[in-house]
Amino acid sequence: MSSRLEISPEKLVRLIGTPKCPALIDVRMDEDFDEDPRLLPGSVRRDYRNVQEWAAELDSDSAVVICHRGKKLSCGVAAWLRNYGIAADVLEGGFEAWAEGGYAAVPASAVPERDASGRTVWVTRARPKIDRIACPLADSPLCRSTGRLPVRVATRGRDGCRALRRDPLRH
Repeated sequence: MSSRLEISPEKLVRLIGTPKCPALIDVRMDEDFDEDPRLLPGSVRRDYRNVQEWAAELDSDSAVVICHRGKKLSCGVAAWLRNYGIAADVLEGGFEAWAEGGYAAVPASAVPERDASGRTVWVTRARPKIDRIACPLADSPLCRSTGRLPVRVATRGRDGCRALRRDPLRH
């Protein structure tokens, strides 16, 4: 049973990818991370020894701290974060419990580099990036001049042949 300052892997997995997901901070020691170099989806690796330096950079009012077994390191870092006014919890059982539960873990080598704002191209249920995939023509000269996207729709005529129409709203 988790304490008041712990969150179970079962509860955390339901929060990942939603707007209510807290910042996920992996503070495992290098030796522990080298044993299993994977991360929880959306988590960021931080050095537990420099929490005073990076705590002010957190862009969240809540966090879950992850260490190897959910004991010493994560409890200490969570205490520091609470001192900075961030509601911080510890992942119950740490990364070991997460991995044993069979939850998703991403190889650190597959995580793209962060930009200057600390963002990556993680796609979540809360922020899908469909606009970049489905609408590459939104900034085209035709769209700017007419205010409409150039759309072509394939239809079948009475004779069974395919035909392309310029606008699906016109017949």
